[in-house]
Amino acid sequence: MKNALIDKQVNYLERDEFQDLFKEYDEKFVVGKDMKQTSFDENCANICIERNCDFITADKEAYHHFFKIKQVKSVEIFQFMKREPKIDRPVYCMRIKMEHAKTKTITKEQMKALQEKTRGNVDRLLEFLYQIIGYPEDKKYVLTKVHVYECYAVFTHAVEEYGKLLYLKTLEPDEEENYTIEYSKKFANHKTKFELALGKLPKSIKVVYEGDFSSDYGSSNMDSDIEATWENRLNVLNTDIDNDGNPTNISFNVDIDSLRQSVFDFRNFLD
Repeated sequence: MKNALIDKQVNYLERDEFQDLFKEYDEKFVVGKDMKQTSFDENCANICIERNCDFITADKEAYHHFFKIKQVKSVEIFQFMKREPKIDRPVYCMRIKMEHAKTKTITKEQMKALQEKTRGNVDRLLEFLYQIIGYPEDKKYVLTKVHVYECYAVFTHAVEEYGKLLYLKTLEPDEEENYTIEYSKKFANHKTKFELALGKLPKSIKVVYEGDFSSDYGSSNMDSDIEATWENRLNVLNTDIDNDGNPTNISFNVDIDSLRQSVFDFRNFLD
C-alpha cells in the first residue's frame, strides 16, 4: 500500500479533476485537513513515515527538514506535475527512504522464541514440499517443469531460513542475558545466510541437480551441479530484462528426483 500526503499550498490536488494523478495511490491525506495546517516539514515527514505516504509539495526545499528525523536515510525527489494550473512552478513528489536498524538487541526469551519460529519455518516448508513431491521412491509424482522450479524456490527458502537459524545459534548473551543481532549485515542478508547453510549441509541436500545427469526438467549450456542459491530463487520468482530487452527465462537445471532426495535428507538431517 502506498498513500499520498498533499501539502497545504497544493491542496487543490485533492479535487476530483486531479484524480488521475493519484491513481497509483490507495489513499490521500491533506495538510490542514488530516493534520495541523501549521505543521512543520519534519512533522509532515513523520506522517509520511507512519502512513506510508509520498509527500506532494511545491516547496522544493521541504526535504531539508526531513533529515531532522534520525532514521531518514535519503529522500527521492521527482517531478509530480510539470506546471501548476495557475502558477508557473512544478509540483514535486518526495519519497522518504528509511535507514534500517544495523543491530537489534533482544532478550533471552525473545531469542528462544525467534529460534523456535525460525526452525518451525524450515520444518513447515519441508513438510509442504513432502506433501507436493513425496519421498524419493515416489516416482508416481509427476510435475511439469514450471512446478519443479517453484518447488525448488520453496526449498531454497528453507535452506536460507536454516542459515538464519545457524547464525542465531552462534550468538552469545551479554552480562544482562541480552543478545545483539547484526540485523542488516547478517540476519537479513541473503548471501550470509546461504553461505552458512551451504557450508553446513551435506552435498545430498544442497545439490538439486548433478552435472552430466540426463533430465527433462531444465536446460542449460553448462552441465554442472546446481545448489540451492538466492540467485536461482530470484530467477524462478522474478522476471528480469536481458541485454536485448527481452524478458528473461529460467536457465538452470533442476532434477525432480534429486529435489525429492534433498527434501528427504534435509528433514532427517534436522531430526
